[in-house]
Amino acid sequence: MCKPKKVFITQSYILLFVVFALAYYIYTSNSSAFLSLTRMINHTFNSIFTDFFRPWESFWFQSHNK
Repeated sequence: MCKPKKVFITQSYILLFVVFALAYYIYTSNSSAFLSLTRMINHTFNSIFTDFFRPWESFWFQSHNK
């Protein structure tokens, strides 16, 4: 009978490695890439909120109701 092989590289180790690698990258780049990503996400959500919940403030509404 064959014994099952032990797997030392699991999904948890891969996820942990990715998290540490990302954290190190953010730290060494002075958070510039992370800040750009968070600003882009923030702008997207703000645009969606404005367009759907306050349409009178959206660009489309202002340009078509002059």
